[in-house]
Amino acid sequence: MATKKHLSNTEWGLVVAALATADLTMLLLDFTGVGEFVDPFIDTFIAMAFPFYMHMRGQDMTNGKRLAGAIITWLTGLLSDGFLDFWWADAMYYWSLDRADEKLEKLEAKVPGGKMIGKIGENKIADQKRKHDEMMEKFPSKNSANAKTPRWLESPGKSNNVTPINARQTPDNNRIEQQKKDREERQKREAELSQAQTRVYMEKNYKGGYEKYKADNEKSDAMWKTQKEKEDNLKKSRQTYLEEDRKLNGVPVDIDKAA
Repeated sequence: MATKKHLSNTEWGLVVAALATADLTMLLLDFTGVGEFVDPFIDTFIAMAFPFYMHMRGQDMTNGKRLAGAIITWLTGLLSDGFLDFWWADAMYYWSLDRADEKLEKLEAKVPGGKMIGKIGENKIADQKRKHDEMMEKFPSKNSANAKTPRWLESPGKSNNVTPINARQTPDNNRIEQQKKDREERQKREAELSQAQTRVYMEKNYKGGYEKYKADNEKSDAMWKTQKEKEDNLKKSRQTYLEEDRKLNGVPVDIDKAA
């Protein structure tokens, strides 16, 4: 099985040049009259050899876009008797798909399975371990070597061993502040992860990619904000009108219901 690999620009240039030479050769053969018989065989050979070469070089030939490109180019050549052969254009199309896949793989390396999720996971594990240690220190297990029996269990029935309410331990402000900071950092990391996942999803599924999605979303927010401002201004204008009408006619008006 071929290993997934991205071709260099040099190799892509050589592929495009080779196919362009084949297209030009078939075009010249058409003017000699021989192309009418030879071109279909050349087209069919390229239609099999080019995808096979791409597969051997690690390109994903199960991708519908690549298969459609090869089939359309082959049928165009056959139906035109070799006069409209554009295998070089098909190679350029494959080139653009390869570069898009390479860019997407680099982006996906930053989300689940990559360095980002590893770092987040390590931080979460460290947080849980620290909280567990703090809990065990305050409420040790009976089986623990460092366990201490609570004072109210040492001599049951003796009220003098019970800690007075006014002397009981107050909340540890430092611990509360640390928990607050940990919660804020966790929320920040989760927001960054969610944004990265959204970017990857939109790059794959949104027409125009993530940048187009971001621009459309900002445009939609701006339109909604403008519409909300118009509605608020209209409501204020109506409230002002009703207030003036009430003053002129001396008739009490429920402004909220009327608006």
